[in-house]
Amino acid sequence: MEFRDSDTELDRKLKLHMLGIYTHRLTERIRRKQFIIDRGLLNVKRQQGLERKRTPQERDLHGAVRVFARFLEPNEYEIMLEGLAAESRIRNRIAELKEYRRMGIHTLSEGELYDAEKRRRVAECARLQALDMPAGKNNVRTNRHLSRDGFVPTHASHGGNPGGGGSVEG
Repeated sequence: MEFRDSDTELDRKLKLHMLGIYTHRLTERIRRKQFIIDRGLLNVKRQQGLERKRTPQERDLHGAVRVFARFLEPNEYEIMLEGLAAESRIRNRIAELKEYRRMGIHTLSEGELYDAEKRRRVAECARLQALDMPAGKNNVRTNRHLSRDGFVPTHASHGGNPGGGGSVEG
């Protein structure tokens, strides 16, 4: 863009306005670049490593408050995340203690016994459910090749023999 002596006042104002828009874009680009550099967002492997270290609940929390990262300095943002994670842990612990009270448990040692028994019951229930299912029958990976062609295995499709081999000539 060139300023000439022959430009009218309106042309000069228009050119100055266009230059103002251009410098604003450059300033915004620099600001965004500095934001990314300040927060270390260019190092993708580091970000992925940090993400893996977080628990699933912390990942959900981080995803929910990520929009606030642009308003805070990196260290302030991390402090806020740690505070929110601590609050979440405290809330979970309070819920656990309320469950103990509801179940009539009054000491932490009784609570530990209750948790151990609860884990044992859940494991036993899962084991019984696994015994009720035929091996591989409900495994999606096992039957993937069958469902690809629209074929649904039944006992009738195997000649009535649950083993699936048809009749054996002896």
